[in-house]
Amino acid sequence: MIQQATLDIPTQLAYLPAFCDSSSHNQWKLFPHLMPVIDALQDVAEGRERRVMISMPPRHGKSWLTSKFFPAWLMCRNPNMRVIIAGYGKDFASQWGLATRNIIKEFGKPFGVTVDPSSTAKAHWKTATGGGVHCCGTGSEVTGYGADVLIIDDPVKDYATAHSPVERENAWNWLNADVMTRLEPGASVVVIQTRWHEDDVSGRLLEQAKATGEGWRVIRLPAIALDDETIGEYRRLKGEPLCPQRYPLDELEKIQRRMGPYKWSCLYQQQPTTAEGNFWPAALFSQMLQEVAPKEVQFPVIAVDPSLGRSRDKTLGDYAAVVATGWCQPRKKFWCQAVVARMRPEDITRAIADVYHNFPSRPQRIGVETHGFQEVLAMRFQEDLPRYGVPIPVIPLREHVTEAKKLRIQEMDGWMTEKMIQVYDNVGGRMLVKQLKNFPLDHDDGPDALRMTFDVMGQYGDE
Repeated sequence: MIQQATLDIPTQLAYLPAFCDSSSHNQWKLFPHLMPVIDALQDVAEGRERRVMISMPPRHGKSWLTSKFFPAWLMCRNPNMRVIIAGYGKDFASQWGLATRNIIKEFGKPFGVTVDPSSTAKAHWKTATGGGVHCCGTGSEVTGYGADVLIIDDPVKDYATAHSPVERENAWNWLNADVMTRLEPGASVVVIQTRWHEDDVSGRLLEQAKATGEGWRVIRLPAIALDDETIGEYRRLKGEPLCPQRYPLDELEKIQRRMGPYKWSCLYQQQPTTAEGNFWPAALFSQMLQEVAPKEVQFPVIAVDPSLGRSRDKTLGDYAAVVATGWCQPRKKFWCQAVVARMRPEDITRAIADVYHNFPSRPQRIGVETHGFQEVLAMRFQEDLPRYGVPIPVIPLREHVTEAKKLRIQEMDGWMTEKMIQVYDNVGGRMLVKQLKNFPLDHDDGPDALRMTFDVMGQYGDE
């Protein structure tokens, strides 16, 4: 743990808490729960950590520490440091740019850092030696700015935004296509977020890390400890409040009663879970993902819910789903493998082939939802798939589209309630389970394709 010492210049340069105390005129308070965050930020500054993710309830000091004092401290240590602060809106992010600039104006001179008088805007200002801060909101322009440190502070504004698939997708695309491309070699990323939704930016970054192997140092601090906690030298017992000096336990319990279980779980406990109004309770999904596939299955089939081509991102296509299902007699379960992603028609063809060749038993037929132009896609799949070693019939599912999608997905309730569906644990499988958990509040391509597999499987009885 970092011990606060005297507030001379070398001490302030070495220890972030000393700098925070001095540059706030001794108004900033070092609460114990901030120590894991401080330790992580110290490691970022000293090159020992490149990726840090902080999840903490509102009004517990995470943004003041990370988006206000931390960038100013970095520039006092290195006046050439370039920092980008990204938030849900430019005005929100700019408040931290203004606060950081004011600290440098008032306290920077003894550290050898000053603000360039020709570049002083709160959203974009520079030091006299070329460092500085650039602030941007979700979707805004960042071209032309580089970052040695990127701070992403609450990229989602509120409950409504977090539960809009379109808004989540926009934020993710902006982050990946625009913001992350501004990182200099060896740059660090610090994400500060209240977890509104499991598919938010933090959730997607962690999911992406499973595929890339990128390591994130995750600091998750719920308002009330769910278990005994030990993070470095910070310790807390199960049931204890995070910051009793500001929010004692009885006050947090009042907030919990007022907010309701779902918003409390997300906003204060940093535990995004199935929302009230979702069709299936979260408990049904605890054992759905499985890492070991059966050796074989009976009645293997594939179903495809093709893209409708309505995505704003023309290079990626719209969401589509390819799901294979078969009956595993030893387990007395349905076994599923899936690809659920943004795909163009040629990507869907490859996804079908991939699922076909990696399923425990070779599927015997493929069902494709055919509505409007999807009829053409079904014909294209039938023509192209043999070149990928998939010599099985493609069956148009015209009757499937005559029933409302929500109602037909709900028809799986018996199998879901009895926990009769297992899904292979890979990127596509996790996306399928995520969509099932969030149904009907999110994308439903995966659940719809899964439902279609049972229609196709039923055709075995027609032979």
